[in-house]
Amino acid sequence: MQFSKNNIIIELSKREKTILWNPLVGAMISVNPQIGKIFEKRSLADLKNLGTATIDEFLESGFLYQRAEEEYTRIIEMYNLYNEVMSEKAMSFVLVPTYNCNFKCAYCFEKDEIKNNNSIISDEVIEKAFTAMNALKNEKLFAEKALAIFGGEPLIDMPGMKEKIEKILDRARIWDFKHIKIVTNGSTIHKYIDLLKKYDVDTIQITIDGPKNIHDKRRIFKDGKGSFDLIMNNMKSLLKSNFKVHLRINLDLNNIEHLPELIEICNKEKIFSYENLYIAPAVVGELGQERNYSGFANINHILEKLLIYFEKYKGIKDNISLAAWPGAKYIQYVVDNKKPYIPIFSHCDSNFHTYVLDLCGDIYACPDIIGRKEYSVGTFLPELSLESEKLRKWRNRTIFNLKSCLECNYAAICGGGCTLEAINKFNNPLHNFCIKSELKKILELLFDYYYDELFQ
Repeated sequence: MQFSKNNIIIELSKREKTILWNPLVGAMISVNPQIGKIFEKRSLADLKNLGTATIDEFLESGFLYQRAEEEYTRIIEMYNLYNEVMSEKAMSFVLVPTYNCNFKCAYCFEKDEIKNNNSIISDEVIEKAFTAMNALKNEKLFAEKALAIFGGEPLIDMPGMKEKIEKILDRARIWDFKHIKIVTNGSTIHKYIDLLKKYDVDTIQITIDGPKNIHDKRRIFKDGKGSFDLIMNNMKSLLKSNFKVHLRINLDLNNIEHLPELIEICNKEKIFSYENLYIAPAVVGELGQERNYSGFANINHILEKLLIYFEKYKGIKDNISLAAWPGAKYIQYVVDNKKPYIPIFSHCDSNFHTYVLDLCGDIYACPDIIGRKEYSVGTFLPELSLESEKLRKWRNRTIFNLKSCLECNYAAICGGGCTLEAINKFNNPLHNFCIKSELKKILELLFDYYYDELFQ
């Protein structure tokens, strides 16, 4: 008999409880600290003192195995299920029609020499991009295609841009893309909303970083003017027009204390009453790049603050996703659905089925690395050509190929960590980016917060 190598043990000292969680099989129970210590020490001698009935329950749940081969078989079964589920998702394409942006955000990860480029996508490149996307789709057995339009600012108000966006949306309709998302700063929605309605764009992501006095210091136009009022009005127009609105809030040391003020504003404006609103806070991270910004925060500090606000403003937690915190989406999923989330074997969609095509004809595996040509994985100009070795380092990046990850008990909720972070820190996409210590603290916070909903 042996302990599963996928067991995660989280002590909740204030509650005098220990959580046993095995994300590979989805088993999650609350036990007394004495049992928790047995699993932490992996003591078979102490385990036998618990009695046959209790041991049988742990064997049935997947916390214990009679032989190592049994767990290996379970890992392969879950890996096959993971691949099956991922293959049922829409194949994800991102199109970058311009790197130009009308904002000058303090924490932007895109370099000035890239986002100050005034070029916009040409008709020829649009046609070539959709031809390439169709060819890439046909190589994979995905049921549907999804398109995100990204930038720069894809809805920037500059000559010819609106016509290009309409052409892109028209081609997306012709090529039968089922899901269209636009990632925008939200400042020009009023100039584009009729076009977005015409082509049934289903999702718009915009960003508001706090109340007016805070947001207008962070997300400013290039001339220094604030954007809060404009974006708030545009968001309300989108919600009233039944678009799915993903509200991103970039949180760090400079604005987390002001989040309650934004919540109060949204309550007053009845923003949270819209069922088509999805709120996704994120933590402003360094992404391994040198940026002159003072607000970078530890992700756990921001999460602690968020959970305090959840308690104070009871109605908001149902609208807010914590997916930006590794491991959090699993716990939220169990709370909402009363069943386990499947384990992951790679970190994100960039390791599976995402292609990002830009106006220069370059192809990337991740939208956060666009413009860094040395990390492109191919081109579609003049014809589609993929660099198989570069692409392989993204697509084959699973916990099976990352040293130390396969034996890690957090692997099934981490997937080896962010590929981009591994590139920035180690210059190697096939290096793991370990966040185990951060993950443990995240789970301590979340299991404590959601304890009653999970175990009572």
